[in-house]
Parts: sequence; structure tokens; C-alpha cells
Amino acid sequence: MGPSDRKRYERLRAAFEAYAAWQPLQECLKKAGVSYARFHQLLGRCLAMHRDGRIQGFRALKRGAHLRPKRRQAGVTAAKDPRGGFSGAFGQLLELHSAIKEGLEAFLLAKKPHGRRPNRATRHELKKELERLCRLEGLTEREYPFNTGDKAGCAVWKWKNTTFLEEHALDFIRVENGELAANLWEFGEGDGEGKPFYGPMEAWVIDEYTADARGKKRIKSESLGWLHAEAQRFTGIAMSDLNSSASLGDRLIFDSAVTVSDLLELVCDAIFGSQPPIADLPNELEPGAAFPVDAEGLSHYLRYKVPKAIYLDRALAHLANEFQFALHALLGGLVKLDFPYQPHSRAQIEQKNSARTHLLHQLIGTTGTGPQDPVRKVADAVPKDLIDADVLAGAVSAFSRNQNVLPCEAVAYLTPLEYLRRRAQRGDITLESLPVDCRHRYFFCLPRRVTIRMDLTKGRRPHFIFEYAEYRSAALNSRVDLDRRFMWVRYWGADLRTVMLYYPDGSPFGEVHAVGRWQKFPHSMWFRLLFGKLKKHKALGPRAEDRPLEAVYHYLRDVATQDRRAAAQLARVEQMLMASDGIEFFEIRRDIEDLRVQEARVAEALNPVGDRTPDGSVSNDETTAASDQQPVPDAQNLARPEPGVATPPPTAPGAVWKPLRR
Repeated sequence: MGPSDRKRYERLRAAFEAYAAWQPLQECLKKAGVSYARFHQLLGRCLAMHRDGRIQGFRALKRGAHLRPKRRQAGVTAAKDPRGGFSGAFGQLLELHSAIKEGLEAFLLAKKPHGRRPNRATRHELKKELERLCRLEGLTEREYPFNTGDKAGCAVWKWKNTTFLEEHALDFIRVENGELAANLWEFGEGDGEGKPFYGPMEAWVIDEYTADARGKKRIKSESLGWLHAEAQRFTGIAMSDLNSSASLGDRLIFDSAVTVSDLLELVCDAIFGSQPPIADLPNELEPGAAFPVDAEGLSHYLRYKVPKAIYLDRALAHLANEFQFALHALLGGLVKLDFPYQPHSRAQIEQKNSARTHLLHQLIGTTGTGPQDPVRKVADAVPKDLIDADVLAGAVSAFSRNQNVLPCEAVAYLTPLEYLRRRAQRGDITLESLPVDCRHRYFFCLPRRVTIRMDLTKGRRPHFIFEYAEYRSAALNSRVDLDRRFMWVRYWGADLRTVMLYYPDGSPFGEVHAVGRWQKFPHSMWFRLLFGKLKKHKALGPRAEDRPLEAVYHYLRDVATQDRRAAAQLARVEQMLMASDGIEFFEIRRDIEDLRVQEARVAEALNPVGDRTPDGSVSNDETTAASDQQPVPDAQNLARPEPGVATPPPTAPGAVWKPLRR
């Protein structure tokens, strides 16, 4: 690509990136330097499908790029030199008369009684078959190929050895040598998209799914007690091992879309170890249920081990580039877009997804598979009878962990954890370890560029602004030589109180900390971006940066009863805060503690006193007939309110809850 073509390509690419970022169309046209009609024409070329199954993308912006194979439009004439013949005549013959091409392919694939295999067909037999097909098409003696001395004998033989064998070699090898030889040919001589064989824990698959169940969020009101707000439908991401079908992680995203940070947190938990679910459901886990990296007898084999490849769901294709950039240099593996498989091609994963869907379709408030699903009308309920969002997230997480201790057809009806233990003890799990220097969660991110600022006349020492927050450190305060210099920041997306600062050459500078209220509570990148969005729309009031947590929390609590998305966001904020004990804001801490008390009452009410051991834990071994005959308590009278205490919320479904159908 020449300098002028490169400038044109970069100009058009910048314009389309601005268009994808929802910038005004006039600014995009100004950057592109083209008219309105030409801009949409180029956009259509970028969105056209490529033969590899993906869109053309920015490949279509290169000068001279062809979306379809070249096709000759001019007529074929004889060359001036008698030895030249008719250049391109045979290709045009097959294009104008498709029946001739189909007849030749059927002859070489032995689909006719007189057919021959490519390795047995002679040049004379192929030439005679071509002449027969041409006469059937009504070609005269003055038309090609009858008006040549060779009658296209050389051309059809060359076509068989180049074009035909390249297109049908796989079918020929399958007929001659069997299915195993065809698979070997497809992988060794294919286009790089063949499916290789991966060992245990060597290839991971990330799928996106929609939780077909309505959830609720309980809100503490000073005047009305507990309010119930319906949340929007949640999106979930699940990760599995391609070889053993073991569940490596499963979580619900309490927002409208999945981000790169969510994917990186899922991968990081599968490498470092995951946290227990927020909702403490009684009797939720089978004995030994866990993700592989946390399982007994597997943690020392799998901790800090990285896969060779990660297959990403095509529903997450818009995040593939950033996800690949963040993991390629760190893990050394390759992020691939998963094929649009048929269900039978990865039966173990589709079976697990089907079981999760069946679980969600039994819950109160399920939406079913669509508006016409009869279970949707049967399970309809008012918001106060719906399942809490935290309980729903805990149920999904518990479901995935239980799948790892249940027999699976993909591993000869062993449990996935037992299969991995046996393979690990035999030494079959040979994975690369994450380097010791990279065993930090802040490496699982996209590096961000920041500029160091200072103003000694106003007493402002060196600092930088990163996502609406100011960062400083004792080491940075004395580095006045870094003024107006750019550096790189790495961070852990689940906690932005502390980030790592790097020089432009990649050498580490050290840790820097957020100042002000941002240092007082753990918060994620999602919360920081939510704060910036609400502040931009002037929804948080004046000086919201002095009280970020209170401003966002109070705003979401006020609008959650009318906005389903706000209710889901409020559930995610409380989930973020409940994972930490260091909440220093009294009012929010009081609401969180009240919520924990209510959940403890629900858990205690769902488990009769007789089913508990002397230490207070729940016993799963007592399955006597007397306990089976014990009546199910009324959900509205499980916990008796004390004087002066608000009425507790409805109970969440537990072990005593029965499915709606089947």
C-alpha cells in the first residue's frame, strides 16, 4: 500500500470509527472527505459478508479491493499471434454454461454410471466428456471449443488439476481414504479454521445467553418500608472447557450489555480462583461442587494455568478485538470467534445451555422462549413475588458448579471434576503457567494512556486524571520532571482504588491511589463509567464528585421503581458493595446491613430448625419420612416482624419451592 493509499485508508477508517461512536454524521463526512452517497456506499461494502463468514470490515476500504471474484465482461477473441489461442475462453465457457461445469464435476466425482475418479480419468476421456456436454448445450462447430484444433483439451485438463482438485479434494479424499483421512487433510491443509484436538483445559468457550426470568430489587424506604422494583432481563456469560465440558465460570450481568471488563473478569477468575456467590442460598450446592480452579485436588494443578485458545461467541464479536489485544500478549493464546455450530457439533455445551434454560423457565416470572410461550402467562407475577436479582445470580452460579459434579456423557459418564482429576494425576494436563511477574489481576485489562499534570503555583503536585478520579502517590509527588509527559496505566476492573503506573518504555513506576471519596469504597470500572454518564446528564446534582457513591446510590434508588434498567443497576451496585466489609458511608451501610438481615431471616425460615446441626449449619443427610410430611410454611408468614420493624419482603425460592411445570 502506497503512501497516498495509506492516507486514504486511515482517513476513511477514522471516519467510520467516529460513525460507530455515534458522532454527528457531518463530522464523519468531513473526516472521510467523501459525499453522503459515497459514504453509505462504502459503509455497505464494509458490512458485506466475506467468504470466511465474517463481514468485510475495514478490508473493503483498501483501494482496489474486490468483494466478489472478477468476472470477464468483454467477449473472447483470438489473439494476434496464432500460438496465443483464445485467452480466458474456457473460464467464460463454464461461466456462461453452468450445466457443462456441473456435468464435468459429476463425471470426475463418479456420480454417473460412466464417471471416473480424478486419479483415474485420462486426458482423452475428459476431453470426450467435454465435447459431449457441449453438444448437449447446443454449441455449433463455429463456436468455442469446436473451432480450435485441440478442442479445449489442454484447458479442461489444466482446470481439473488446479481448480477442481482445490475445490473437491476433501470429498475425493473422504471417498478414497475414509473420514479420518479427510479430517486430517482438513486440519493440515485447510485455511486455518479447522478444529484441532485440544486436551483438557486447553481450549475454553465463552457463550452469551439471556436469562429468561424477571427479577426484582428490594429498596429500603424510610416512609413506606420495603419497596419492590422489577429489573430488566439480565444477560449472562458462561465459560466452559471444550474437552471436558467442565463449567469454568457463570455470572449474570446486571446491565443491558456485556463489556470487555466482564469478559476479562470471567477469565481472570478461572485462572486465579473465583469468589463465592453473593446470595447464600440454603442447600444450593452438591457435595464437592465447585469450579475446577477451586476444586479439591485440582487447585494446585490448574491455578495460574492458561489455555491455548479461547473461542468467543459470535454474539460478542464486537468485543473480539479488544479482548484479543488484552489477552494475546499476556496469555500467549489466541482468541477466536466461534463457528455458528449446529447443536450436534458441540452437544455437551448445548446440553448444558438447555439445562440452564429449563431451570430458568421453572422460576416465578419467567418470560419463556417468547411472547407466545404458554409458560410466560402461567408464571406471570407482580414485582413483589418475583425472585431477588442477587438470589437469581446465586442460583445460576450454583447451577454451573453443580454441573461439574454430575455425570456427563462427554467424559464417559464421569463427573467433569473427576475426569480432570484423573487426567491431572496421570500428567495429561500440560498447560503453560502464567509468568510470576504477571500474576496480578491488574494485567487483565486494556492499558490506558494518561498525562501527568502539575501546578506548583496552586499547590497541585504531580497527578493524573483517570476516569473522573484523581490519582497520586508519595513517589509521584516528587517527580516534577514528569510534567506533561504521558504514561500508561494498568488496573483491575473490579477495584479502581489502586492502579499501576508504567513508563512509556514499559518499565513499572509503582502503585498510585485514588484521592478523595473514591478511595473510601471499592468500585469497578462499570461504576466509574456509570457515574460519568449520570453526571454528564446532570442527574446527580451539584458537586457529585464530592460524594460519588451517595449520589449514584440515591439516584438509582429513587428511579428504580419506575425504571427497570435502574433497578438492575442498583442491584449491581449493592452486589459490588456487599462483597466488601469496608463500607464507610453510614446510610448505605445501614441499608446493606438491613438487606443482609432480611436475607438471613429468609434463609432461616426456609430451613426448619430440625434440619440444622448443633453448630447451626444445614444438614443435607436427614431425609426422614417425618421431614417429608412436614407442611410447607406460608411464604408471607415465615418471619414474624418485631414491633417497630418493617414487614420483611417475600421469601426467595429455596429447597421447599416446587417447579411450575413438569
